[in-house]
Amino acid sequence: SLGIEIFKTGKNGVVTMRPCLDSQMLYVGTGDQKTVYALDAQSGGVNWQSQLPAAIVASIAAGEGRAYVPCQDSTVYALDKIGGNLLERIPQANAVTSPILVNPVDDILYTATQSDVFAYAPDTGNELSYEVGSDPYLLGTNASDVYVGGGQRVYSINFTEVLKQF
Repeated sequence: SLGIEIFKTGKNGVVTMRPCLDSQMLYVGTGDQKTVYALDAQSGGVNWQSQLPAAIVASIAAGEGRAYVPCQDSTVYALDKIGGNLLERIPQANAVTSPILVNPVDDILYTATQSDVFAYAPDTGNELSYEVGSDPYLLGTNASDVYVGGGQRVYSINFTEVLKQF
């Protein structure tokens, strides 16, 4: 038996990364057109779209009130989930090289660049980094740790308590 098509939404640009499903909203980025779309997950209707200054390089992640979009200009853009307005620019040391993650418990944003993993607390603006080495890849997160593959190792890194101390 075949699946049933619920909706198909045609937009300008090529979708080259995994969409982000958050509650009833689907966030989709088109790297070539630098555009983020927030689609209703039931109907496919466009709730909003936002144009960014640089190409999107990895999957979008959603946190409390924000959609985080990693771009080619070594910046993660935090967009308001309701209207797509720019809330914050979060500069990175280098271009993001892995899909980003948001911890659903404490809303900490995790990114990875060429050799480092970064943790960013949006409520305080505090950021910490941990050097992993060759090409870290974010695997997942739980209430307190982020799991990272890098080289021939898997790391479990806890930034949470340190970020809270600032």
